[in-house]
Amino acid sequence: MSGWSSSCRSPLLLVLLLLLFPLAADATSQTTAAAAAGGDRDTLLAIKKSWGYPPQLAASWDPSATANHCAWKGVTCSGGGGGGIGVVTELSLPGLNLTLPIPASVCALENLARLDLSYNNLAGAFPAAALYPCAARLRSLDLSHNLLSGPLPSGIGSLSPATMEHLDLSANLFTGEIPEAFAGLTELTQLNMSSNKLTGAVPAWALRHGKLEYLYLFDNALSGELPRDVTAVNLIELDFSMNRLTGEIPDAFRGLKKLTLLFLYKNQLTGSVPWLFRHDRLESLCLDENGFTGNLPSEITAANLILLNLSRNQLTGGIPQAFGNLRNLKRLFLQNNRFTGTLC
Repeated sequence: MSGWSSSCRSPLLLVLLLLLFPLAADATSQTTAAAAAGGDRDTLLAIKKSWGYPPQLAASWDPSATANHCAWKGVTCSGGGGGGIGVVTELSLPGLNLTLPIPASVCALENLARLDLSYNNLAGAFPAAALYPCAARLRSLDLSHNLLSGPLPSGIGSLSPATMEHLDLSANLFTGEIPEAFAGLTELTQLNMSSNKLTGAVPAWALRHGKLEYLYLFDNALSGELPRDVTAVNLIELDFSMNRLTGEIPDAFRGLKKLTLLFLYKNQLTGSVPWLFRHDRLESLCLDENGFTGNLPSEITAANLILLNLSRNQLTGGIPQAFGNLRNLKRLFLQNNRFTGTLC
């Protein structure tokens, strides 16, 4: 009997261990998640302290009032570990009048993927030291409408090169040229650096980027001719207006088949633009306040055009009757050119 019991006991013990292991693993996972969630709460409190207890956060980021930090202002969580409390994946804190530097503790939020600090009063250089530790996981960074200044760092390509999809640095005071290092952000789909004081040429990499869909560089001091190697075939919106660009629009722009918006107004561009009126996806085309010359083409097949502004150029000849075939056209500006003939 003892032999039988001994021989059966080991398999039975193995079965019990196999049954209990998932429960233990699940308990360990829940404990880990709870620890992470608790750590995020402490990190948020440290961030609030570093920012000088801003009044907009003081009332909301208060564990005595609301224990679940995922319910605090501007905080988004995922997961349900720790008694239904998840880990922080997003901080959205626009318009809070933040003035002190971004604390390094922001990157102690180990699951942070999106950070929006737009419309504040953050000043000084690009906060590289605070943000580079987040490099492995940030997907979206919005620092627009602040007072950040100075040149963009040459190491900016290290800022989440494998994950960054959306980067908005618009409406600051950045100066100098756009670093080539931006090309290292290979997953970017949206890049906005408009309304700064950037100089130099439009970077060639920007029009070769394979994943960019929205590119805004308007209202800077960019100069020189547009790049002629244009292979960013996924571009949907392109705005280089209010700069100092010269030369002609390269024929390679014809390859931007997905383009719905092209704004190049208030530059010093020259030449003719007949092919643009055959682009079947364009909805908004603004080329006003340049030096474009020549006649408008008699054949206009850009049937999706809604907005067309060609004002304040040096265009000549008659206004084509084909404009009457643009059934979607709602806004047309042709004033201050050298057109002749009658408008039918």
